[in-house]
Amino acid sequence: MNYGQSQAVMVLAGERLGFPMSHAAMAKTVLEGGPLHVMHSAAISVEATEFHNQIRTQPDMVAKANAHCVDLVAEYNLS
Repeated sequence: MNYGQSQAVMVLAGERLGFPMSHAAMAKTVLEGGPLHVMHSAAISVEATEFHNQIRTQPDMVAKANAHCVDLVAEYNLS
């Protein structure tokens, strides 16, 4: 799994937790192997970082996000 894929997984985990993730569709494109402009990749990275910063002090939320990440990695056959 590369950096872009890991950021996309974080965005989709946020979406599954009910956070409004404006780049979820682009994150799915990344995980499906579709083409994406480099600026969109940067936007996904920014959103993933913002999501991380929102939940990092909430252990229960982090655990839920991590569980979603594990599920997404398996769903998209990432390693």
